Amino acid sequence: MRVIVSGSSGLIGSALGAQLASTGDEMIRLVRRQPHSAGEIQWDPHAADGGIDHTALAGADAVVHLAGAPIAAGRWTAARKREIRDSRVAGTTALVSVLTAMSSPPSVLLSGSAIGYYGDTGGREVDESSPAGAGFLAEVVRDWEAAAAPAGNAGIRVVNLRTGIVLSRNGGVLGRLLPVFRLGLGARIGPGTQVMSWIMLTDLVRILAFLLESRDIKGPVNLTAPHPATNAEFTAALAAAVGRKARLGIPAAALQLGLGEATGELLSSARVMPRRLLNPAIACLRRCAIRRFTTFAEDPAAFRQPSRSAHSRTCGNGSRRASAGVSVNRGIRHSGGTSACRPLRAVTMPMVSRSSRLAAAIASTASGSSMMMADSRLS
Repeated sequence: MRVIVSGSSGLIGSALGAQLASTGDEMIRLVRRQPHSAGEIQWDPHAADGGIDHTALAGADAVVHLAGAPIAAGRWTAARKREIRDSRVAGTTALVSVLTAMSSPPSVLLSGSAIGYYGDTGGREVDESSPAGAGFLAEVVRDWEAAAAPAGNAGIRVVNLRTGIVLSRNGGVLGRLLPVFRLGLGARIGPGTQVMSWIMLTDLVRILAFLLESRDIKGPVNLTAPHPATNAEFTAALAAAVGRKARLGIPAAALQLGLGEATGELLSSARVMPRRLLNPAIACLRRCAIRRFTTFAEDPAAFRQPSRSAHSRTCGNGSRRASAGVSVNRGIRHSGGTSACRPLRAVTMPMVSRSSRLAAAIASTASGSSMMMADSRLS
């Protein structure tokens, strides 16, 4: 598969590139600078036509649009809010205008979105069928998704990636907090009762790989774990993972002084459920084996690469299980001589285990333990 990716240098884009490479797919990066290789195409998200020659995208099978200015990079001044909005809405509009003008456009567009769509629900549970909320980010996300709609009208399968808080030791929220917590300066934010809907980066990119080839899924999909946590629970889990205490708290008033309007979003609470990913009917649409998200063991050591013997038991011909709670995908081949394995070309649906645990996920990530490639997890 030939996949065009915007925002390829970001946290998610970089991980997606590695995932695509592991399955033998080709990623072509959209970059704003001068291209450095044949695997890059220059574009201008502020230009009406994206500044892209249509012929440069010829032969592409899919597009993953992840570009967008960081949300939590400082106070929301008028200029900053304009950048947050334009980088998403205008950029998507430009890219979609290119795709819809092509005589043979890619068959699928995975378009960036966010759970900010739901706004502050007060911790109430919401899913993909819930209406848009109120507030700046909710308005931005609503317009962001609307900008991708013309691609769907042109016959391109559009999936709106309503992504939760992405956890990775390499960046994002967790990457920024780890050094602070390791110094013993970790603190809950505000009351700590606000619900955080999160997902591990490893699981996110595996779901993206599935969505690229699943012809039956379009529209909004919540990319979150089925076990949201409060900020206090998240703080305690992260502190425990690094062996420190987190008895401090940052008052909402102090946040307001430092971040202004952005404080409201930081303290917002929404229990976002991945209802479509949890739907068993999705797996029934696949004509290949079902690989499930495994349970999270409480011991972080469970996330280290398996030994060769364990690997053999797990992969093999898919007829046996390495341990309780691990569902094995039939038809897995070894990748080179390493202890990791990867699925065959046909992508299988990763069903979400309800026994995932935030503490184990954070502990695994914070300690740097590698995720087992023999299975998938939605943490």
